[in-house]
Amino acid sequence: MATAVVNGKTMYLNPAARQMLGIASEQNVPFASWNPPWARELIEKERIATAIQTGRWKGETAILKQDGTEPPVSQMIVAHKSENGAVQFFSTIARDISETKELEKKISHQALYDSLTDLPNRRFLHQRLSQLMKRPGNEQKAALLFMDLDNFKQINDTLGHDFGDRLLQHIAIRLTSCLHEEAFICRYGGDEFIIVLERIDSENDIQQAIHRIFQACSQPIEIGGHAVEVTWSIGVSVYPDHGTDEAKLIKRADQKMYKAKRQGKNATVFY
Repeated sequence: MATAVVNGKTMYLNPAARQMLGIASEQNVPFASWNPPWARELIEKERIATAIQTGRWKGETAILKQDGTEPPVSQMIVAHKSENGAVQFFSTIARDISETKELEKKISHQALYDSLTDLPNRRFLHQRLSQLMKRPGNEQKAALLFMDLDNFKQINDTLGHDFGDRLLQHIAIRLTSCLHEEAFICRYGGDEFIIVLERIDSENDIQQAIHRIFQACSQPIEIGGHAVEVTWSIGVSVYPDHGTDEAKLIKRADQKMYKAKRQGKNATVFY
């Protein structure tokens, strides 16, 4: 889209601009009306000022269409001046970048989320733990639960890998539903999951979360006429008591998860 603006009045809109804004050919709308309310002060105090000072402003913003939607655009505002330096009018060129933004969002999601379960993946987990440990003056405890599904290899061998994949998807839904917004749930790999519980005040907080996990998975999961019961071996470490770096915290919880396996599975072991 291309436009020309004089004293806040839109003097010209090319056909592409009218189509983008949803404006009929006979309509003449003020410049402010096709900018979202949140952007209007920025335009006046920053973008117009920059264009006056340097000749132009260029960046990403949004436009306000007649239907109320706000598609993102790449925009340039140019200040056209007379020989004595006075601004005569502004022109702006904008390009709809909705598809580009959606693609960026999709790529970002694929980088941080597991493709099978749509839970955060290992990369996202490391980012989350790194942020947790870098918080200034962070004395709040956090628990890391390293969870391994019991007998998953046997399930895959007897019922097939497709069944195993669908089982993991059902488990992801149950974990998310029982822990709501209070936990960071990650598919670490294979049948391993890691849950991070922040703002832990006592071991009882951890035990309550583990109880909800076992309760959520206590009912058999039925897929394609086959029902399987799910149990977990869980190892628990606590930040900062058992480690102040993510690798150590994960390793210690992993060690206790294997101890739970050796003790007969379907159990939780604290570091």
